[in-house]
Amino acid sequence: MNVDELLRLYSQGQKEFSRLNLSASEIIQANLTQIELNHSDLSWSNLSSTDLSGANFCHADLVNTRIISSRLIGALMQHCDLSYGDLSWTNLNSVDLSYADLSYANLSNTFLSNANLTGANLTGATLTGATLTGANFTRADLTEANLSGLNLMEADLTRANLSASNLQGCSFNEANFSRADLREADLKNSILEGVFLHRANLSRANLRGANFSGAVLHGLGSKRFSLSPLRKKTGGRGQILFVYANLKGANLTGANLENSYLSHAYLQKSIFNDANLQGSNFMEADLEKADLRGADLRNSNLGGANLKETIMPDGSTHP
Repeated sequence: MNVDELLRLYSQGQKEFSRLNLSASEIIQANLTQIELNHSDLSWSNLSSTDLSGANFCHADLVNTRIISSRLIGALMQHCDLSYGDLSWTNLNSVDLSYADLSYANLSNTFLSNANLTGANLTGATLTGATLTGANFTRADLTEANLSGLNLMEADLTRANLSASNLQGCSFNEANFSRADLREADLKNSILEGVFLHRANLSRANLRGANFSGAVLHGLGSKRFSLSPLRKKTGGRGQILFVYANLKGANLTGANLENSYLSHAYLQKSIFNDANLQGSNFMEADLEKADLRGADLRNSNLGGANLKETIMPDGSTHP
């Protein structure tokens, strides 16, 4: 079946076109809402400026496909292959892209509010300028992805792999990073107010100038964790809680961690240059070889902390 025949049959009311071979086809400025193209081959095709809202692309081959400035609101795209595709400026609100392959895809300026990206492969994808409010990235692979400057408020990134990703200047207010992998991620100047980082790994991450007001990073291994008693004990909802957190080698230069609770945290070789650590609790924390030059530690509690070879705020090295 060719494109002309598909458009003719669609205009007559047919919407089921699964398992077609339409590779390298061009369907531009068409209205194909609710069309079913599951398991079809549309690789290297151009579907730009087309309304595909509610369409079914499950298991479809969309490798290197151009879907620019189109509408895919509420579309079903589970397990489809969109690797190296260009979906820039497309409306993907409420789309289901669970377990889809979006590796190295261009998703810049897309609308992905409330989209389901559970288990999706977004390795090396570009999402700059995208709207991701309420998106679900549970177990998604965002290794080396570019999400700089995005609003990910209330996004669910549980168990997501964000290692070496570019998250500079992002807003993650109330986002969930539980068990997420943020090793070597760049979170410079990001806003992480009220985020939940239970057992997340931030080792060697760049957190320069980040705002963690009300954030929770807890790493008690397999022990059960109840947030409410700790909130009550340490000062309320605005308290920064990094209990048993893994921040080994992280760069927290200029970060605001005032009144934070970092007891038993793993902070070896972390950099806190010029950070605001006033009133923070480092009880039993491991600060071996950490760099605290220029940090404000007024009214902080370092009781029982490991300060072996730690560079202190005045530049001296602790024995």
